Amino acid sequence: MIFIRGLGNAAGTAVPIFVDGVYQAYPTAGFIFNNLANVEVDKGPQGTLFGRNSTGGVVQFLTKAPSATPLATVDVSYANYNTVTTNLYGTTGIAPGVATDLAFYYNNQSQGWGRNFATNEEAYKRGDLALRRQTRWDISDSANATLTVNYSSTRGSSGADIQLQAAGGPGFLFNEVTGQKFTIPGRYNLDSNINPMYHDKAGRRGAAVGG
Repeated sequence: MIFIRGLGNAAGTAVPIFVDGVYQAYPTAGFIFNNLANVEVDKGPQGTLFGRNSTGGVVQFLTKAPSATPLATVDVSYANYNTVTTNLYGTTGIAPGVATDLAFYYNNQSQGWGRNFATNEEAYKRGDLALRRQTRWDISDSANATLTVNYSSTRGSSGADIQLQAAGGPGFLFNEVTGQKFTIPGRYNLDSNINPMYHDKAGRRGAAVGG
C-alpha cells in the first residue's frame, strides 16, 4: 500500500495506482519493475483528473515503449528461505514500423517462514508470476497504436490469518481435561488443521492510439 501525506489504505482508494494510464484495481504481482521508464507521484487531491478516490494523490508507472533495436536483459538471484527471483526483459522489431517487447517476473519462496504444528507443513510461503507484452505500431510520424497484454498470479499464506491463529488455541480448560499440552505457536507458526492460503490471478489486454 502507498501513503502520501498520511493518506492511504490497503484498498488503494486514497492513492490509486496507474500503469501506462490504466487504473490498477488489484495491484499484486502485476508490477514488473524491470521495464519501467518513469514513475510519477502526484501529491494531494487529484479528483479533477483521476476521480474522487484520489484524495491522497496518484502514483503513475510508465513502462518502456517497445524498440526495434534488439535488447535483452536477464537477472537471476537466490536468497534465504530458498527464494529464487528471475527478471527478464526483451524487445525487438518484427516488421517495418512494428516492435514488440516482453517483461517477465518470477519469484518463488519455497521455504516457509514458519510451520504448522498440526500438519507439520511449512507456512508463510509466497510465489509470484507476472508477464507483460506490448506491441507498438508506428503508423506515421505523428500517430501510433499499442496493444498490451498482461497476466499476473500471486499465491501464498495469509500473514494476518497466521498471526490471529498464533494468539488462539483450544483453551486451558480443554487442555486440563484432555491432558494435551497448550502452546502458543508464535508469529509465523500456527496450530491448525489447514494452512491459510490465497491465490490471486489477474489478466488484461487493451489497445491505445496516440500521437
